[in-house]
Amino acid sequence: MYTMLPTDVVTRLALPTPEQRTVEFANGQRDVWPLGEVRIRLADSERTTVFLAGPAGGRPLLGAVTLEEFGVAVDPNHQRLVPISSFFV
Repeated sequence: MYTMLPTDVVTRLALPTPEQRTVEFANGQRDVWPLGEVRIRLADSERTTVFLAGPAGGRPLLGAVTLEEFGVAVDPNHQRLVPISSFFV
């Protein structure tokens, strides 16, 4: 759901992680990871979004919240981000 940044990246960028969040994996296992906010740029847009500090050495992952904040979705067939329409429920 949230963007994940490896702890080594969080440390290198000196990002504060003032909160903790319980995360649950697909196998049901749970863990507690640090949570913070980071400024991210995609193309010509820049936003502040929530991130979780995950295991060191991993790949950063854009979460659903961040993708929605930027108004994009993943096109897995073409391996790219595509614009989506905003909607209200």
